[in-house]
Amino acid sequence: VVHHGIALLEVLERAHAAGIVHRDLKPENLFFTTRQELKVLDFGIARLRDATVKATTTQMGTMLGTPGYLAPEQALGNVNDIDARTDVWATGATLFTLLTGRPVHQGRSAQESLVFAATRPAPPLKQYAPHVPDHVALVIDRALRFRREERWPNAADRV
Repeated sequence: VVHHGIALLEVLERAHAAGIVHRDLKPENLFFTTRQELKVLDFGIARLRDATVKATTTQMGTMLGTPGYLAPEQALGNVNDIDARTDVWATGATLFTLLTGRPVHQGRSAQESLVFAATRPAPPLKQYAPHVPDHVALVIDRALRFRREERWPNAADRV
């Protein structure tokens, strides 16, 4: 999982350097070739991020993405707050799911999961995967911080 997480961060590093935010990272959008090269699929809702221009590709309050992998700002529909840290959160959520077998926020419905994503911090990874080494859990837990300012700032800034 750690090897695949690093591969995903390398893809995101290139995308973010080009100003592209994926906005729908999840296990189903990761594909490994027969040579074990990672391909990130479904850039269908990705957008170019220009820090000098307000987001205009979607309306404020419009939620795009998959509820189990939405960062709080995305779950709230705050499109102007969606940036590389949003993809960092989704990467953390993907690794959390791969290591625990459950989503970060487990609601009884997609709507309840969305509410949880918008209002609740992620549980610590070790709560559901005590077997994970501490240093791996710390990296993923930081990626899943509720406040954007406390997350890794981008895919390139990692341990």
